This record gives sequence, C-alpha cells and structure tokens, in this order.
Amino acid sequence: MTLTVISALAGALLGLELEPTFSELHLSTSLQNVWGRRWNLVATNNLRLSVYQPVKKMFTRVLGCRWATSYAVVATFLVSSLFHELRFYHSMRMKPTEELTLCYYPFKG
Repeated sequence: MTLTVISALAGALLGLELEPTFSELHLSTSLQNVWGRRWNLVATNNLRLSVYQPVKKMFTRVLGCRWATSYAVVATFLVSSLFHELRFYHSMRMKPTEELTLCYYPFKG
C-alpha cells in the first residue's frame, strides 16, 4: 500500500507514468496468483531481467534447458532472500542472522 501511494505521488509530482507496484490484488484467485503474478511487480521484473534470464541463458549452454531453469530459479530465490536480509538489516539495524534466507529458501531439507 505504501509503495503504491509513494509511486502515485512521485508520478504526479514528476509528471511520469511509473511502473505499477501491484496488480489488482483484490482479484487474486489463490496465493500462488498473488505471489506469482500480482505482488511487487517491480522486484519481480527486475529479478527476472537481472538474475533469472542471465543465469538460465548461461546454464542452458552447459546443462540444457531443464536444468538451467532449476538453477535460474534457485539463483533468483537466493538473490531475493539476500535482498530481504539487507532490507531487514537497514530497517532494524540488527546484524543479519541468515534466518530470512534459510526460511525463504524454497528447497531446504
């Protein structure tokens, strides 16, 4: 909500049309739909362009498409979790404990 308000104010003050942060959350049909297609679109797009696609392209040459996709997903989750740790550190001023990364990591055993 806060990001949407800040984005709208910045867009109005600067006369720019900024990329939307969220996409009609109230129309979500499932949690997967929220997290996968509607929540924090700026971060999703940035991670896709800066982590997922380059890693997938690099590993496709070596391992093939199937394994490259897996490596790209893991790399994207890892970068996202590190950004969450960094954001938590800057907001709370507490030393990172990797708890967010370990809880956020989708393939933990």
